[in-house]
Amino acid sequence: MDKLIEEIDYRCNLSDTEMTLLRQTLRILHFPKGSIVIGEGKTDDSIYFLDKGVWRAYIEEEGEQQTLWFAIPGETIFSSWGYFRGHPSRYTICSSSDSIAIEMRNSTIQKLSESSPAFLKWIQGLLMDILVNEDDVLVDISSPKAEKSYTQGSWTTACMLEQGKSEEETVAFLREMHLVSEEKAALGMEIAKREMKILSALHYENGYSLYIGIPFCPTTCLYCS
Repeated sequence: MDKLIEEIDYRCNLSDTEMTLLRQTLRILHFPKGSIVIGEGKTDDSIYFLDKGVWRAYIEEEGEQQTLWFAIPGETIFSSWGYFRGHPSRYTICSSSDSIAIEMRNSTIQKLSESSPAFLKWIQGLLMDILVNEDDVLVDISSPKAEKSYTQGSWTTACMLEQGKSEEETVAFLREMHLVSEEKAALGMEIAKREMKILSALHYENGYSLYIGIPFCPTTCLYCS
C-alpha cells in the first residue's frame, strides 16, 4: 500500500491532511480463490488496485459463463455502473486465484478531488484509461475467432509483452491463471522473446512466410487437428 500512496503523492503532491485521509481510508483486502469481488446485480462504487493474483469478469448466458476480461497485478478495476451512477453491476468480477487488492472508496475520491485539483486530474485520467481499455477488450472479443483465442489461453506471454506488460506480470498471470510451473513459465517467456524478435522483421500485411518443410507430428491435439 505504501508504494501506491507514494505514487499518488508523487503525481498529485498532496498536503499532509490529504495524505492522512488517504492512509486512513485505503484498505488492503484479501480474496480467496473463487470468491466474488463484485457480483452481478450488486452495487459497488469503490476502485480496486490489484496487487496480487488474477481477477476475471464474466456474464452468465444460458447457464454458461462468458469471460469478458482478465486483470493482473498492477491493473485498476472498478464497476462503472456503481461508481458513476450508483447502479448495480451488469457483470461479475471474481478472484481466479488467491489475491490481494487495495480498495479506494468513492467517498475518499470525492473528498480528495474537491481539495486537490491535481488528484482530480489524475483520477479522471486513470478512470478514462480503464474505460478505454475495457472498450478495446470488448471489441476484440466480439469476434468469434478473437473470443476463442482469448478464453482458451492464447492471450498470454508474447501478446501480454506486446501490450506493455512486464515479464513479472506475465509470469504471474501464467502461474496463477493457468497454473503453469515456474520452470515452464520461464521457458515460455524465453520462447516468446525469441518469437517477438523474429516476427519484428516481418511485415504482416505485405510480407509472407515460406514453409520449406513441415515436420510430422504423431499426436492429435484438439487445438491443432
